[in-house]
Order: sequence, then structure tokens, then C-alpha cells
Amino acid sequence: EIQKQKIDYVFTLEDSFISLFIVCLLEIPGVHFFHSLSYVKHFIDNPFFIKLLQTKTVFASSRFIKTKIKELLGVDAVLWYPIIDFSRYLTSRRVDKKKGIGFYSGGKHKGDVIINRIIERMPQNQFIVMGRNYHNQFKIAPPNLKYLGDVTDIKKFYEQIKVLLVPVSYTHLTL
Repeated sequence: EIQKQKIDYVFTLEDSFISLFIVCLLEIPGVHFFHSLSYVKHFIDNPFFIKLLQTKTVFASSRFIKTKIKELLGVDAVLWYPIIDFSRYLTSRRVDKKKGIGFYSGGKHKGDVIINRIIERMPQNQFIVMGRNYHNQFKIAPPNLKYLGDVTDIKKFYEQIKVLLVPVSYTHLTL
């Protein structure tokens, strides 16, 4: 099917061994991208796939990943800076005991229920919540909750927190 498509260039990534194999087998030009060290490590025990990587331009998302690709796989990589401008998120490393626990709300289905339970059960901690879709069940907001709403300058959120909570799923979790 790929041959019928007459694809000019393919972008494979992480540990997509099958895609990399097919692209190399069909001699389709392309590049391979690594975003995480864990995926680089998947190649260590696969010398065949390391050989395939050597036929492609390999991109790394950081200097660290680029160095590890060379060290672990013996493959040179090109540094491809992330699309995300991390300077927008970095704040000073100053330790401030008054900083709170942060949560970015993507909506009720993204963990609001579990965060609300944690806020109730940890009244000694300050919680800072941002995001226009935040849904809380409180009739009166507890004193340990600061709701920011939408924040256009994300640093203003990160400067106020020392920990960021990122719930994975709340459907099977009970407190």
C-alpha cells in the first residue's frame, strides 16, 4: 500500500521499529526522531534497527538525547529544538515555602473531581488552579483554593506553585 502511495519522504519516531523497517525496505528517504531517552534505550538490544537508523538522518529533541544516541547507539544525531519555547515556562529556582500546589484544569473529565477531593482533604495546603474549564463542586470556595481562570502568561501560574498535580485518571480512584 505504501508503494502505491508514491510517498516521497517519511518521518519515523521513537521506537516505531516496524515503520522504520518498512521505510528502509522500500528505500523511502526520511528521518527518524527521538524525543525521549526511554525510546533510545529500546534500540540498544536491536543491532539490526541501529543499522537501519544509520541509513537515516536522526533528530534529537535535546543536547542530552543527542549525546545519549551517540553514546548508546553509536549514531550521530542532529539537534532539533522542541517546538515548545521552554523559556515561557521556566521560573526562578528560588525556594519559597509559601508556594502552593498547582493544577491546570482541562475540564471535569481531566481530573477536576479528584483535585477537588484533595483540596478538601488537605486544608493546610494552598491550591492554585488555572484553566477556564475548571469545574468545582464547592458551594463556597475553600480558603485554600485560589482559582486563576485563564492565564495568558503561564509563568504567572508556575511562579506561584512548587508542585504541579497531573492526574492520569480518576475513574477508578477512590479517596
